[in-house]
Order: sequence, then structure tokens, then C-alpha cells
Amino acid sequence: MQIMPLAAGQTGGTAAGDKAKIAGDFDRFLTLLTTQLQHQDPLSPLDANQFTSQLVQFSQVEQSVKMNSRLEQLLAAQENSRVSDAIGYVGQTVDVLSRDFPLIDGSAELFYSVGGEAASVSLRIVDEAGNTVRSVDVSATGGIDRFTWDGEDDHGNRVADGRYQVQVIARDAEGDALPTQAGFTGTVSELSNLAGELVLTIGSVPVPVSEVVSVRRPVAA
Repeated sequence: MQIMPLAAGQTGGTAAGDKAKIAGDFDRFLTLLTTQLQHQDPLSPLDANQFTSQLVQFSQVEQSVKMNSRLEQLLAAQENSRVSDAIGYVGQTVDVLSRDFPLIDGSAELFYSVGGEAASVSLRIVDEAGNTVRSVDVSATGGIDRFTWDGEDDHGNRVADGRYQVQVIARDAEGDALPTQAGFTGTVSELSNLAGELVLTIGSVPVPVSEVVSVRRPVAA
């Protein structure tokens, strides 16, 4: 079991930089204001309203930066909570909606469903090169059906462990194609955060957490 390092968020980085810039600009403004007041023409004094307006604008921008910083902190806390919840998947057995699946130790547990009344259903297992290695006729109960592949091709030869794809072909009595879904059952070995998307690794197949349809503890041997 392995948990991949999760990308650390750059919480508050932008807000901190903006806040530092605002502080520097504000200090420069005050220095300029003091200098202007020291050298103003007594017969034509500088407009105080303009100075007040600029001070108010600086204050509003500073408050906006502080608010953005707080929002970034809240979003980071929410993301950390989401990651913590997802870590619980590691080591668990899950059902995943994915036509890609791993063959592990010469075995793969697949499941499928067919929308509508099927007259014929077959599973086609394809390798990463696009070659069909196994075709088998199966039945459809109208719910979720399962099929365990023993890792052998159509000639009875055992194929290598790795990544494969299952295609479900279902037709009704008139020969029209029916909608299908397929997935596999496996144990989660890794969790990673890829560009903000939580991804589980099962064998050699990465799957988004959103594709998990059920979770259960593995059966003790």
C-alpha cells in the first residue's frame, strides 16, 4: 500500500504578495504626500479632498486583499478535508465504472449492465495495442452482472498482467445495439492529487475518485 505525495497548495501566496505590494505603495504614497505638504505653495495649497480620496482607495484595496487571503485559507482547508476523506480509499476494495481495468496475478473481476432487454450480450477484452485477446458470450439479468476473467486468451494461453479494456456488445431481438456500462472491482493501492483531481490507482489503472460506485473492506484470506 502506498500513498503518493499530494501537491501542496500555494495558500495565500498571491494574497501575501499583493498585500506586500500594497504596503509598499502605501508607504511611498505617504512619503510623497509628506514631501508635497512640505513644499506646497502657501498661496495655492494642495487639495486635501484628493489626498483623502486616495487614502480611502488604498484602504479599500487593502481590505479586499485581506478578504482574498481569508478565502484562499478557507478553500485550502476544504481541499485538505477532501484529501483526508479520500485517503480512506487506500487499501479498500472498490467497484469502479471504467472500461479500462487491470489484470492482476492472472485475474480480473469485471461487472457490466445493459439498458433494455437483450437478446445477446458478449464481452470483448482488448489489450493496450487494440488487439482482441478474449471474446465471450454472457447473459444479462437486467441488473448488474459479473464476470471473472481468468487471464487466458481465446486459445487458452495465459496473457501478461497489465492494463486491458472491456467492451460490452449488447443487442435486442431486432439486432439493434443497446446501451451498456462496464467496470471492475479492485483494491486501491495509491492516492494522488493530479491538478486538483483526486485519482486512485488500482493495479496499473488510475481512476478518478468520482468513478467509484461502491466501497467495501477486502475479505480476509
